[in-house]
Order: sequence, then C-alpha cells, then structure tokens
Amino acid sequence: MGNVAHPDLLLARRAVKNDPRAWEEIVGLLGERVYNLALRFAGSPGEAEELTQDVFLRLYRSLGQYRGEVPLLAWSLRLSRNLCIDHWRHHQKRLASEAPGEEMFEFLPGRSDTHRETEREEERRLIHRALAGMSETLATVVVLYDLEGLTYDEIAEFLEVPLGTVKSRLNRARHELVARLDAFFGAGAASGGSLPASGQESA
Repeated sequence: MGNVAHPDLLLARRAVKNDPRAWEEIVGLLGERVYNLALRFAGSPGEAEELTQDVFLRLYRSLGQYRGEVPLLAWSLRLSRNLCIDHWRHHQKRLASEAPGEEMFEFLPGRSDTHRETEREEERRLIHRALAGMSETLATVVVLYDLEGLTYDEIAEFLEVPLGTVKSRLNRARHELVARLDAFFGAGAASGGSLPASGQESA
C-alpha cells in the first residue's frame, strides 16, 4: 500500500478550500521558521520580510500540489529553495552582516571561549569571508545546518538531494572552511582542532 499521508495534508486541503483559519494556522506554524531562513539568505530584516512574503505567496499558489508525503514545513522549505538561493546569489556580500551562531566558533580550535567581543567580531568577519569564497553548493549546506539549524532531512528536502549527499557535502564544506580559516589565521591556527561530526565521512 502507499505511504500514509502526513496530518498536515488535512490542514492544507482546508486552506485550499479558502478556509481563512486554516491559512492563518499555516502561517503561524511556518512563519517563524520561514522568516529565520529568509533572514539568513537575505541579510537584512527588511529584505527577509519581503522574501518571506514571496515564499508564502508561492506556497499559497502551490498548496494544491501538496500531497502529504512529508511534513508541510519540509515541503515549504523545498518550495522556497529557488527563491532563497536566487536572492542569496544576488546579495551574497550581505551575508557578512549576519552573525554566525556560537557553534560556528568550533571551527576555530585552540582559541579560548573568553574572547573579547572585538575578537569575536573579527572571527565572524573571517568566517563569512571564508563562506563567501566557497562554492554555492558547499556554502549553502553550512548556512542551512550550522547557521540556520535545519536537520539533515530538512536540508535534503530543501535541496532535493539524498540524505547521504547532504552529509557528504557538509563534511567537505567544513573541511574547506577550516582550510580557509587556517589560511586567514596562519599556519596551524585552525588545523589543530576537531570538526563537529556530521555522521558521514567526506566524499
């Protein structure tokens, strides 16, 4: 027998039938996550708001195509993929204005957790400089996983690639990021520490 449809399908069908409460529920369910994702790709709150509106407009127009194979959030992230990446491609320099999460400083091994804020600002700048120099394919998985906090499954849905590909790309991206940071900080500055595990060796 076929796969069981996700419970979100009933909510989507209600929205397709112009049930305003259903659409409000969808916006409430997805709004914060979609906005946070848009903010990572847009680089400023104002642009993130516009990008979020574009994503929800596309979602509203496409909701009739949702069949409940995956949660509505994962399906929506996949639907927003081209919008977000196209925006990021045209405004990649603005990525540097977004502060990395604390987990990104794991890429700077051997450095104390008691840095002054000025040192952290310099590290943020260098992390984003390193990301900007990487290929879009590899930089995207770092943004989605290490900055935005998406799961492997959500990233796979977003990028429409197998789960193993996500893990492999993330490992390759992290190794390249460390190598670039090593060059910025000087020989041995970044190579002395360990990388966060992503569940699969690089390929």
